[in-house]
Amino acid sequence: MNLEDLNNDYLRLSSALKGHEAQLQTHETNLKAATTKKETAETNLKGATTKSDKRQYQKDLNDAITEIENIKAQVELVKGQIEKDKERIEQIIKDVKEMPEVREQCNRTLDVRTERQIKKFEKQKKEQEEKKATLEEFKKMIAKHPQATVIVNNIESKSIGIRQKETEIAAITKKISELDPHDPNYATNKAKLDADKAKLEGEKTILITDRDKERADLKKLFNNPKYNECIDNFTTRAGLDKDINNCDRLIRRSENKIHDYTYTRNNLYKEQSTAAQTQTQTKWEIFKGLFKKREPGDPSKWESFKSLFKKQQALPLTTTPTTPTTSFKDEIKVNGDIMRNEVVQEVINQELSEKMKDAQKER
Repeated sequence: MNLEDLNNDYLRLSSALKGHEAQLQTHETNLKAATTKKETAETNLKGATTKSDKRQYQKDLNDAITEIENIKAQVELVKGQIEKDKERIEQIIKDVKEMPEVREQCNRTLDVRTERQIKKFEKQKKEQEEKKATLEEFKKMIAKHPQATVIVNNIESKSIGIRQKETEIAAITKKISELDPHDPNYATNKAKLDADKAKLEGEKTILITDRDKERADLKKLFNNPKYNECIDNFTTRAGLDKDINNCDRLIRRSENKIHDYTYTRNNLYKEQSTAAQTQTQTKWEIFKGLFKKREPGDPSKWESFKSLFKKQQALPLTTTPTTPTTSFKDEIKVNGDIMRNEVVQEVINQELSEKMKDAQKER
C-alpha cells in the first residue's frame, strides 16, 4: 500500500476514533444519569407507604436497572471499537515509519526542529543569566549604600500598604456584588460601600505616587540605567529574592531543554558501523575484466589471470565507504508530496516525543 492510501486510511480511522470517543463520553454521561435515577428510585421505594407508590417506584427502579445494563453493554461495545481503531492506526503509523522516503523526511524535519529549539533555549538561558546577574548586582548595591537601604525600606512599606488596600477594595467589591437589589436599604448600603471603596482607591493612589517617587530617588542615587528595570519592578526584598530564584529555575529549565534537544539531534547522526563488503566474482567475470581498463585499487591483470586457476578464488570489488550524513536539512530536500500527509506529521511528532523521553532519561 502506498503512502497516499495509508494516509487516507489514517484519516478515516482517526475520524472514526473521535466519533467513537464522543459516543463513549455520551454513554458515560447517560450512565451517570441512569445511576442517579436508580438511587432516587431506591430512596423513594424505601419511603413509600402505599401499594400504588411502591409499585410505581419499583417499576422506576427496574427501568433504571435495565437502562444501566443496556448502557454498560454499549460502553463495552464502543470501548472495543476504540481499541480496534487504535490498533489499526498504530499499524499504519508503523508501516509509514518503515518507508525509507518517510524516514528521510522525518530525519530532516527533526534536524530542523531540534536545531531551532536548541538556539531558542540557548538564547533564553543567556537572557536569564544576564537578568540574574543584574538582579544580584542590584541586591548588592542596596546593601552597599545606607541611603539606598532607607529608600528601599520606604518602597517596601508603600508596597505592603498598596497590597493591603487592594485586599480591602476586593472585599468591599464582593460585598457590593452580594447586595440584594430588592432590599429596601439597598441604595443606602450600596452608597456607603461605594464611598468606602472610593476612599480606599484614593489612598491606594497616594501610596502608588509616593512609591514611584521613592523609585525615582533610587534611580538618581544609583545613576545607572542598567538597574532601572529592577527598580521599576522592585516591591520587597523577598520579592527580589524570588525573582533571582525564578531566574535560576528558568536557567535550569533551559539547560535541560538544551540537553534533551542536543541529545536527540546527535542521535540522528550516530555513525552506522559498516562492515567492509567483499563480493565474489565468477571466473567469467574475471576473464572479461582482463580486457577492461584498470582503475586505481583494482587487482593487476596478472593477479586476475592467476586467479582463474585458483579454486574458489574471491577478489574484492572496490567499494565506496558510506560517508556519514553531516546535515539532513542540507542534504535532504523537502518533499512536499510526503510532508503534506497528516500521517507523516504524526510520525514525526511521535519520533520527537520518543527521542525526547530517551534524552530525559540520560540527564
